[in-house]
Formats: sequence, structure tokens, C-alpha cells
Amino acid sequence: MGSVMDAYFEARGEKNFSPLVTLLVVDVNMNWFSRVWYVNRRAFYQALPVVTADDFLKVAREQGENYYREAGFEEFVFVKAEDTFRAAAVQSDAAALLANSLEARGTAPKEITRPRGIIAFKVYEFE
Repeated sequence: MGSVMDAYFEARGEKNFSPLVTLLVVDVNMNWFSRVWYVNRRAFYQALPVVTADDFLKVAREQGENYYREAGFEEFVFVKAEDTFRAAAVQSDAAALLANSLEARGTAPKEITRPRGIIAFKVYEFE
């Protein structure tokens, strides 16, 4: 996932995108270490705005679907963890709800696979 994050930032740097117009939405079910190392580190050191899928959906429900756009975000990247190891009793279904909603709207995810070909993450880019 680190190389994917690097490629993401390099591509946006070449296009002169400001990091503040992109909101990264992450699956709370993602492995803790991966989330801290690859996502939270970028949020801290590169000022990348990050929100969990749970909070993203909650705010959209309470404040309206255009809340984030009105706040200045133009692009959204949602990273959904597949086959998480988190106990079912504490898993959130917000990421699955968001993924289903995006796919119903025609947004196809990019898949990040493990060396054996098993899907580790699905990445959705939407505006």
C-alpha cells in the first residue's frame, strides 16, 4: 500500500493538485498498523485530510451530501479494506455501505492485490 500512496501523491504533484482539495476516506476496519503507518502518517506529515467511512457517512447524513464539497473538497479517494482480520463483533459496516453506494452509481474500484492475487484493498476515486 505504501507504493500506491507514493504513486498517488506523485501523480497529484505532477498535476499541481493541492492536497487540501482531496479528502481521503478510509475503512475503519483496516489493520491498525497499516492505517497508522500509511494513512495517519501522511495526514500528519503532509496535511492530508483523512476521515473514516463511518464519519464520512454520518456527516453526509447529518449535514447533507454536499457538505464536503461546500467545505472545499473536489476529489474523494475511498480505500476499503478487504478480508480484514478485525473481529466481526467490532467491525463497522459503513465501508461496505459506501462501497455499494459508489458501485451503484457506476464508480468502479481499482484493486490492490497481495502477492498471491488476493484482493487486499479496493480504491474508489470520485468527485
